[in-house]
Amino acid sequence: MFQKLDIFIPCNSARHLAATKERLEREKAVKNLHLLEGAPAISMATLRKISELSTAEYILLAQKSTPFTLGRNALERLLRIATDSGAAMVYADHYTVMEGKRLCHPLIDYQEGSIRDDFDFGQLLLIKASLFKDFVKEQKADYAYAGIYAMRLYLQRHGELFHI
Repeated sequence: MFQKLDIFIPCNSARHLAATKERLEREKAVKNLHLLEGAPAISMATLRKISELSTAEYILLAQKSTPFTLGRNALERLLRIATDSGAAMVYADHYTVMEGKRLCHPLIDYQEGSIRDDFDFGQLLLIKASLFKDFVKEQKADYAYAGIYAMRLYLQRHGELFHI
């Protein structure tokens, strides 16, 4: 599972994510890591930029600019599940830390045909890069805020959205 993953994190300041960046750069699965400075919201323009920069088999897209820590071998597990299942997108339950306490944040399974625009996939989305690039090529609209939603609808039509 070496270098199968390009990671994209929107941010206002790279300094804010320095520790996260340092940890991720040591991961064997990571081919490239891009901090998308000046892109705190993920617009279609941001998705187009990601498509241009991506060269790996999978894209790990952070939907928020907040720092995060991954569990041991988390990227390898995500990639293995994505590869084994053939899923268009993989998302996982996660933890949040509040007042020094680690709290489980379980997500719900995606329901085929769901059109709700506030479905919680968590902060990190693992996406098959070929499908991501196809979506960007086909998308003519220039959404300022609905790019992720449009992408999700496209991915669900072309594969499974797999919840770990």
